[in-house]
Amino acid sequence: MKKVKNKYLINQIAGIDLGNKGSGNTALCFLKNNKLYFKQTKKNEDEWILIEELIKNYGIKLICMDAPLSLPGVYFNKEQYDDYLYRECDKACKAMSPMFIGAFTARAIQLKNLLEEKNIKVMEVYPKKLCEILNLQNYYPAKKEKNIPQQLIHAISKIIPYQNSKINSMHEFDALLCWLSAYRFIHNIHLELGNKKEGVIII
Repeated sequence: MKKVKNKYLINQIAGIDLGNKGSGNTALCFLKNNKLYFKQTKKNEDEWILIEELIKNYGIKLICMDAPLSLPGVYFNKEQYDDYLYRECDKACKAMSPMFIGAFTARAIQLKNLLEEKNIKVMEVYPKKLCEILNLQNYYPAKKEKNIPQQLIHAISKIIPYQNSKINSMHEFDALLCWLSAYRFIHNIHLELGNKKEGVIII
């Protein structure tokens, strides 16, 4: 378990489930007045506008995002790495290669860079792996259904430390898991998979 010195307040963290551009599937989770709230983009809406509003209105300093935020190490160090598809963190999480979704990965990295220019720390997370650790995988649907299984809602309510507003989609649920990864990070109870030279996933 990775120990870090916490410098973030609980109301300065947010979770983002990044969707495809214009899909309306990007969802955000944040804490306000000791309650978790959600926002989701609409069809063809630019998620950057929603994220900027989140940062400005709620003073967010740390974002955990469900999206690949780096490339396999072989692309910048062929002597140390030899895998052109997977990073160490992808293998540890059994996650999809960031190269299979190249345009999505490029957009996520660009978004990360834009946020870091605003002094926002951005970390990569993987909700599916967190579900396994929290023993929620049996309730989590294989595909992102519109309706959230009530068993999943009931199970997560026993785990999250705050009440939450209504969760309207699986994208919002994943944003909640992203937020929970940020919560675990600032309380030093997280896992760090992969290596910092290539890219890590926080669980």
